[in-house]
Amino acid sequence: MVSTHFDRISQETLYREIKDVFYEHEGVLDKRSIDRMSYLEACMKETVRIRAPITYHNRLCTRDVEVKKAAAAAAAAVFSRPRLK
Repeated sequence: MVSTHFDRISQETLYREIKDVFYEHEGVLDKRSIDRMSYLEACMKETVRIRAPITYHNRLCTRDVEVKKAAAAAAAAVFSRPRLK
């Protein structure tokens, strides 16, 4: 995602952050060192926001149900898309 949706400055910022943390922690990437990478976390959240890993939910109704203006009968297959903020 970073290579296709971010500009050159964003790529360089992320590269610099990873390189600095890697050097500070003597080449050891553990939870503590990864937690220090705030820009990496922001990039990952943006990637998930743009390309959600779950594209839809499918469920089987066990009883008749009505939500707002939509209705589904028992044993009906229901598909919905997650709402992304």
